[in-house]
Amino acid sequence: MAVERRADDTRMHTAEFAALTTDDLDYEEDVIVADSPLPLLLVLLLVAAGGALGAVLRVQVAISMPVVVSSQIIGFPWPTLAVNMVGCIIIGFAAVALELRPRTSAWVRPFLVTGFCGGFTTVSTVGFEFAEMVGGGFPSLALGYAALTMVVSLGGCAFGISAAESLFCNGEKQEAAAASGKQKNKGKAGNK
Repeated sequence: MAVERRADDTRMHTAEFAALTTDDLDYEEDVIVADSPLPLLLVLLLVAAGGALGAVLRVQVAISMPVVVSSQIIGFPWPTLAVNMVGCIIIGFAAVALELRPRTSAWVRPFLVTGFCGGFTTVSTVGFEFAEMVGGGFPSLALGYAALTMVVSLGGCAFGISAAESLFCNGEKQEAAAASGKQKNKGKAGNK
């Protein structure tokens, strides 16, 4: 079955097209998830397996870095901050790697990005810990934690993107620089 990319057709950018929902799909045909060539059931299983692995690893990190919490003491939630930073680095790296290496196996995105990183990282725990800090009488700590979480998460994503670009684009950039250098040398030789 050939997949038409109607979303890429500028003639399809109408209010009617934007109003389409999943109810408009014909489930008698194969449903393709996010342009994945994999069957829907396999995508769901990959997401579930990756999510289970990510969630178990997150719990292991939390166990290895215990945080003291009582009615008078609120410990800083370093484990949550750490898993969100690492997860964002992975997502940033994977976004570039999957874009620059289109021949990557189709199972990588649902397993690693949606599943593993979805189970490993946690915005809901950040919200819960924020509420605990505010409720415990530590609103300044809560705001600092929220701000630090955003900086570390976005910084982690930027770091992952940069690392993937330097890893996957380095050879291409060197080739382009070499080709540019040859063009400049030819221009100088022709001017003499």
